[in-house]
Amino acid sequence: MYKVAALGDFESTAYFGCIGAETFFVKSKAEAEETIKRLAAGGYAVIFVSERYLGDFAQYENSMLPAVIPLPCIGSEASVGVGLLKKYVKRAVGSDIIFKDEEGAGQWQTE
Repeated sequence: MYKVAALGDFESTAYFGCIGAETFFVKSKAEAEETIKRLAAGGYAVIFVSERYLGDFAQYENSMLPAVIPLPCIGSEASVGVGLLKKYVKRAVGSDIIFKDEEGAGQWQTE
């Protein structure tokens, strides 16, 4: 059976434990990259990663497993996580269903 993990700082990932995900608290991008490699080899299907610890995970971007999902950081000026989520959702469903438009990138649709 596949597992779900959340990786990052305590504030961004602790609540994932409430939904049954295993949480991994890291303090650097290097530590996060090593942990992602270990989790990918350990049967994890989904790995949520706090955007400040994303690092280089290009090797997993086009693979089926694991799905490395960025967690946008609240208050981040250049939200890489939001941009990647937008890209992944558009690729998965064929349309941008979360964001309104380019000017509204980063604003969750509430309608």
